[in-house]
Amino acid sequence: MPVSINLDSVTKLPENAFSLSEISEDNVEPVLFQVTKGKHRTLHWIVSHKRTPVVRVYQLTRSPQKAVDDIKAIAAAGTLTIRAGEKKLLSYRFGMRYPPGGY
Repeated sequence: MPVSINLDSVTKLPENAFSLSEISEDNVEPVLFQVTKGKHRTLHWIVSHKRTPVVRVYQLTRSPQKAVDDIKAIAAAGTLTIRAGEKKLLSYRFGMRYPPGGY
């Protein structure tokens, strides 16, 4: 589920100076996020459905967010393929494809 908060009400740090984590009883899990700018900065992230606690606790830490390179877009032979690790998520054909002969 997507969620967001007014980041300026929480911190004035630039978005590349902190990371977001979800805190549970036995684990601290990094959470990917993005920041949009408008009248104020808004922090957006996706709430995981891995577990269903009544209360979720998130923490901003003064350390840069780790880069994620698991998701890649590869263009080859007229096809754009989006992959997460070795798993194909989406293919989009952008090259010209003609109908079979005889029509």
